[in-house]
Amino acid sequence: MFYVAICDDDRFFLDETKRLLEIIFKELNEDYEIDCFNSTQKLEPCIRKYNLLILAIMLVGNNGIEYAESLRSRGIKTDIIFITSSPDYALEGYSVHPIDYILKPANYDRLHDAVMRCLRERHNTPALLINSKEHGKIRVNTDDIAYCEVMRYEIVIHSIDGKRVSLYGTFSSFCSNELPQESFYRCHRSYAVNLQYVESINRYAFALSNGVSVPIAKNNYNDAKKRFADYINSFDDAQAQKI
Repeated sequence: MFYVAICDDDRFFLDETKRLLEIIFKELNEDYEIDCFNSTQKLEPCIRKYNLLILAIMLVGNNGIEYAESLRSRGIKTDIIFITSSPDYALEGYSVHPIDYILKPANYDRLHDAVMRCLRERHNTPALLINSKEHGKIRVNTDDIAYCEVMRYEIVIHSIDGKRVSLYGTFSSFCSNELPQESFYRCHRSYAVNLQYVESINRYAFALSNGVSVPIAKNNYNDAKKRFADYINSFDDAQAQKI
């Protein structure tokens, strides 16, 4: 499933952008879900759910570029397409490395090309091929995983949208050999967390963007703080290299 958020306080452009996206995804035969927001305040609680954000630059009481900068400063990797009625902010907007910068009204061809770039990158995302208990062999994009845990003799994979699949195996081996080490951290004997969905670190727990709290072993607490800080810094460095 490909999750898209559109944030624009102009209802006409909000509806028109959604209409074009629905045409594009249907033509591409891509499973999708599109949610619309008229402010970043309403979008914020669930922003990490989305693979793509279509973001207006000029919003009542807010600035889309400043909001995008806050996302990047928190290590949120959601792809961004800016839409605006003015080209004046183009140079400033590219500082947060958007997929594209599109003038209103959104043009089908330009939007189609931008979405295709986003989808190509997503399909190249590392994925796990697992033999799940529920569905047999399936492909799970690692970017969709919020955290993993071991329950008795089962490894349970929790996706950011609340879905879960389970498989049999050794948790240590699964964490070491299957999960990307740059973004996953084994914070507890029974838990491994995807750092891209961590909103904050509290004493002995990671707070995730979907409201879940993932335990941190007491002996791992200092290391967990360092690992989270290193992840945020590495993300900033990676973005800087694209400039």
